[in-house]
Amino acid sequence: MARREWPLVVFTLLGQTAVGAFGLTAVPLAFSGRSAAGAAEAGGPSLMFVLCAGVAALLAVAAVISFLHLGRPWLAFHAADNIKRSWLSREIFCLIAFLFLAAGLAAWLWLRPESAARPGPLRAAVVAAGLSGLAFLYSMVRVYMLETVPVWRNIHTPASFLVSALLLGSLGSALVLSGLADRTAQGGVPSARYQASVALIAAAAGLAVTIFLTPLAGVFGARAATLRARPGKGIVPLIAVRTLLLAGVGACVLIHGIGANPSAPMKARLFLWTALAGALAAAGVGRWLFYAVYDRIGV
Repeated sequence: MARREWPLVVFTLLGQTAVGAFGLTAVPLAFSGRSAAGAAEAGGPSLMFVLCAGVAALLAVAAVISFLHLGRPWLAFHAADNIKRSWLSREIFCLIAFLFLAAGLAAWLWLRPESAARPGPLRAAVVAAGLSGLAFLYSMVRVYMLETVPVWRNIHTPASFLVSALLLGSLGSALVLSGLADRTAQGGVPSARYQASVALIAAAAGLAVTIFLTPLAGVFGARAATLRARPGKGIVPLIAVRTLLLAGVGACVLIHGIGANPSAPMKARLFLWTALAGALAAAGVGRWLFYAVYDRIGV
């Protein structure tokens, strides 16, 4: 994979993590029935503020890193000029909208924490941000569904992007929730255990996508490969590494779920941190694999 693809790898993974975390936690939290939306009992920041601020930070870093992929970053603002026809322009527009709404929510809850007691406006703002996040993820997928690149124009692309969003978003949310559980009102709030369950399902789905759908080398992807586009020597080992990493993530999540001890929260979080590290590595290898199959066919 070319060096200039690394900014895209980091950009897509950070963006998908932000979408997953917001959709799995912030949206359910807004509709949980708690007027304070997870406000801290000990006078700390509300859970909703922490989530929105974290999502905005991820999106801001992703936006900056994406500029490194451009040959002339100082002309980046022109990338959004063709929003009517270009999925790349729509992706940038949705990114900016999602970032603006998440950052605006965080600023609103920080400056006016009492406004969280009014669920109507809060829910409307969260829904708007959630929809912009979904549009961002969808446009990200469409950027790569090119008619000229059949190796990407298949179900593997949206499936792999969605799995990354669910896996990284759920594990990141689980760590935030477990870290604030000792001082956050949790009634009706998505729990760390719930997020870990989503992560376990996402890891299993990631295994299936990798084994069955990877272009050129997966069980079904290999059937669609032409004689000219057979898997290179480096593709199958990448699949093996990603499979082992995802299996390790699932094992860590299971151990956390079975052996979580309320009296030892730091030990329980250690398994979540290990799972998140493994998920990031698996996602990185998966995205490397995504670009490797493109390089393999010599487009």
